[in-house]
Amino acid sequence: MAVEKKFLPLLALVAALVPLAAAEDILGARDGMHFSLEARAANKDGSLPTYKNPKASIEARVNDLLPRMTVQEKVSQLYALYFCLEHLSNTYHHQQRIQGDLNGWMNLTDPLDNTLVFNQTGLEEMMEFKGGSIWAGYLTPYEKLVYGINIGQRYLMENTTLGIPALIQSEGLHGFTDNGTIFPSPIGLAASFNTNLVSQVAGVAATEAEGLGINHMFAPVLDLSRELRWGRVEENFGEDHFLTGEIGHAFVTGMQSGTRRNTSSTAFARVASTCKHFAAFGSPQGGLLIDRQRNIAQVSGGERELRTEYLKPFNRACLESLSIMTAYSSYDGIPAIANTRK
Repeated sequence: MAVEKKFLPLLALVAALVPLAAAEDILGARDGMHFSLEARAANKDGSLPTYKNPKASIEARVNDLLPRMTVQEKVSQLYALYFCLEHLSNTYHHQQRIQGDLNGWMNLTDPLDNTLVFNQTGLEEMMEFKGGSIWAGYLTPYEKLVYGINIGQRYLMENTTLGIPALIQSEGLHGFTDNGTIFPSPIGLAASFNTNLVSQVAGVAATEAEGLGINHMFAPVLDLSRELRWGRVEENFGEDHFLTGEIGHAFVTGMQSGTRRNTSSTAFARVASTCKHFAAFGSPQGGLLIDRQRNIAQVSGGERELRTEYLKPFNRACLESLSIMTAYSSYDGIPAIANTRK
């Protein structure tokens, strides 16, 4: 008997649901590497999952955790995008962020205010979609900064299914941004030609950041200063790729050396250093600044120049760094974030 076309979508839906209805214990705990929503944070026998075992290897913890995660949780860990309105010169414009923000549940507009309160709604909304990394680079009293970080981390660990703490991020190009000890700008540090000194500077920034709960620092900058109209020349280590690589390597070593306090034996660095901006970011065709400091003017050059000049500092300094940031610009018309060239 022929089936009317209007019933075909319904029959297709029923056919798709039949296997699910027959699946064994579909809403309960399951064996193997697949978990239901109700059983993702614990093993079937109630034992501690491998990903929560501080003595397990990093590889084992990752392999145990990933199958437990939903797509939304993975997206929240990897990438989050939001827009906010910022008042500037009596006009409003959209400010784009690519991570969570401590200011989402704390009022950090006044650098002298030390009121220890937080916004519960803002906290919950922030952690739902932007819980993987949290920006905390604010000039605020340390007591308030630590209070806000602890509120966020405790929420993630105690009020989310998997209990994954966030990367807490700040800047540290020449000292810890959050009211830390300030040293000469990076281009001045490089002028010392003293790798041991630069390593000590990075170590001071890491020590100050670690004590407040920061575990991810956006430094060093390994761009080459070959376009003086670019608005971030002072963040670089100069125009020479060899010097930039050596100073950058010393910086990464100083920032990551040592063991973070009160952590497991698998934690082999105090703070994650971030090499940026990969690659050829600091030599644009112009000095246009968009969103204050984000220079996205394109960089022009050939394959040989890219490999012999711009990539050399990253090859020297970043093989041991725990983080890397892509350039915002394009090289020869190809955006760095989408460049598949090997």
